[in-house]
Amino acid sequence: MSKPDTLSDVSLSASYENHPVHYFQDGNIIFVLEGRVRFKLYRGIISRYSEVLANMLDIPQPVPMEGEQSVSTDTQELIEGIPAVHLTDKADGFAALLDVVIPPITEQFYEEQQKCEAMHNASLDKIGAILELSRKYIVPAAEAWAKMALNLQFPVPSTEALEMSETPEDMFESSKDAAMMIHIARAQELPQYLPLAFYFLATQSELDTVFQDQSLSPADCARIYKGRVKMNNAVVEIVAPRPENGTSRGTCCSGCMESWWKEYTPDQHWNSLINNPLEELKWRFDRWDGIGRSASCCKEKIRLGFKEDRREVYRRIKEFFDL
Repeated sequence: MSKPDTLSDVSLSASYENHPVHYFQDGNIIFVLEGRVRFKLYRGIISRYSEVLANMLDIPQPVPMEGEQSVSTDTQELIEGIPAVHLTDKADGFAALLDVVIPPITEQFYEEQQKCEAMHNASLDKIGAILELSRKYIVPAAEAWAKMALNLQFPVPSTEALEMSETPEDMFESSKDAAMMIHIARAQELPQYLPLAFYFLATQSELDTVFQDQSLSPADCARIYKGRVKMNNAVVEIVAPRPENGTSRGTCCSGCMESWWKEYTPDQHWNSLINNPLEELKWRFDRWDGIGRSASCCKEKIRLGFKEDRREVYRRIKEFFDL
């Protein structure tokens, strides 16, 4: 590689870095993010996907002078003779947006199967960044892609027909993801994701750890705590009277209840029922059929009760957290 010929060349080389993916040698527009990361792209493609960016690029194209590296004219800054536009966004977020509308060298986004894989593998913070910038710069294709990715990774079951095969309580891998989803759902007007995010946070064993997340507002911390108390009280009201909890008598299979409790550690499962009812009720539903002690006339009735109670708790999550 030849050394820079002038002092201005040295300054340019030291102050900028090219993005490893979105820097095309034959590009005709440069975006500079964070004051140093250069994205060298194609005006035509950018203009096709973003009305806002198209308007930003609707400027006269100055003719670069031979050997010129970086100059500033009355109308436009040039870097290596290419018009440059400075944006105030994060470089990673802008790259995530470009990943959707500009296929990388592998052209992975052109194939439907690979497109679905990319949606499934995209991190929540990347999806959030795409949603934010796609709305800021009006990029409908990227916004649609990000919403599809959210729906693929975080499907929200119907409140009217929650199936036992659906496990919305397992939607998030960590409290950090649930807190991030609250921020994304509010910022991007996607309220359907809020109830399960709050439910996940409220069912964590250590609420103090949840509250240490700096992204949660004091109001949301209070919402989590109050919602957990409301949910606990509702579960006692809804589920506790069921015969399998040993709180009612007179069923034809009441004799098997005591042995069931002894086998499955009552203290543990009472706590689980109160603190994570969706998970516990599914656990009971899956295992009750295999116990074999209940009379057949009661077995299906008890399992149906698990299913109905789980649906009722799920239906009322918005109520618990005042959403």
